Amino acid sequence: MQRRHRATQSSNQSKAPSLTLSMSQPQAPTESGPRSMARSHVIGLVFSLMSGALSLGPEPLLAASVGTQVESRKDSLMTAKAKTSIILVLNAFHEAAAKAQFETYFSHFAPHAVFLGTDAAERWTVDEFKAYVAPHFAKGKGWTYIARERHISFPEDTAKAPEFAWFDELLDSKSYGTARGTGLLVRQGNDWKIAQYSLSFPIPNELAKTMTETIKAFEARPKPSSQNEPEAKKETKTELKKPEN
Repeated sequence: MQRRHRATQSSNQSKAPSLTLSMSQPQAPTESGPRSMARSHVIGLVFSLMSGALSLGPEPLLAASVGTQVESRKDSLMTAKAKTSIILVLNAFHEAAAKAQFETYFSHFAPHAVFLGTDAAERWTVDEFKAYVAPHFAKGKGWTYIARERHISFPEDTAKAPEFAWFDELLDSKSYGTARGTGLLVRQGNDWKIAQYSLSFPIPNELAKTMTETIKAFEARPKPSSQNEPEAKKETKTELKKPEN
């Protein structure tokens, strides 16, 4: 019995180490001393740099974005102010024409402006246009065009207040129906002046062939002999079109 007990005890003792080894997990050897500290310092430094890049990275972009938005808003405000001023100028320009207000009407023109009328021969400087308009306005006869639609454009470079702008507008006339005005304005100090205004009658595409054939036939007619004389032509120049409301 003693021999069997000893054998059993010996067998249990031989199995214990295998049980302990199977339950334990392999562990990597640890380092200590200066080498370990240096390694930890490098890892910490890399982690700090990465964390800084993640946290600080968007800030320059955010600052640039905010700066761009501020500049964009500043540009928009300057453009909006200029557009408002131009709308007021064009409205006052048409109102003065309707009321036959000579001085007010021409105060909206730049000194070297050009007015293009609906007739191909109607290209007037300010002085020539004044000579045409004066006798009609003196009789209280103006012309009424009411803006139905208007577009105003500026140069893309809006780092400063715009110096010029161009526009196009659809107009309603009791006499002629739909008309179109296009032109250019320039800024002179704090004021906007019309440097060019062109008045035309847009033709629907369906009527273009008929209308242009009529115009071609009209232009092909023999011209009166008086128009061949420079002086006579100059005298009759202001009678090319009668203003109508």
